[in-house]
Amino acid sequence: MDINKKIATMKKLSTGLLSAGIFLLAACNGNSSNDSVAKADSTNNAKDTSAMTSSQDSTGTTASNAPNHDAADFAVKAANANMTEIQLGDYAAKHASDHAVRSYADMLVKDHTAANDKLKTIAASENITLPATVSNDNMNTINDLMKKTGKDFDKSYMNQMVSDHKDAISMFQKASDNLQDSVLKQYAYTTLPKLHEHLQKAEAIVKSHSY
Repeated sequence: MDINKKIATMKKLSTGLLSAGIFLLAACNGNSSNDSVAKADSTNNAKDTSAMTSSQDSTGTTASNAPNHDAADFAVKAANANMTEIQLGDYAAKHASDHAVRSYADMLVKDHTAANDKLKTIAASENITLPATVSNDNMNTINDLMKKTGKDFDKSYMNQMVSDHKDAISMFQKASDNLQDSVLKQYAYTTLPKLHEHLQKAEAIVKSHSY
């Protein structure tokens, strides 16, 4: 092969590799851009990086428009958890085969809706952007559960509730102990008893039904 053919072959190979790289990058960005939780995190991070810019209110007081990073991170995760339990609970309340499971799901919808409404009010007052829908990962979990029926669904749903509420309690306890934001710190503290109640009831149902 002469030098010109070698160069032409190398150019084709380089172009192909570049195109593949662009395709993969676009795919990754596409997945990320479709995730409401990732969007909320990105928006809050953008506010955080602009913390050096400030505005004056009518009294002349200078205040940053950037939310606290740890507080925003907790708020986004808490909203994602609330919306997941609401969406799953709404489905379980209609499709679970066992009355105890349907009643439990009704309770979760009510409690997590109230918790999320309170969180939305706090977030609005602190310039924190919350996700509009559940994360892609949580949506995959929801879709997997919705493929099940009857006792198989009941068992999978209740075990998921045990796992979810253990994770939520850990997250809310950490926020209650460590957050510098006093309002969200109090929100985490006052929400914990309900999360413990949800976990205890879920574990009781799992045990009594041999799930």
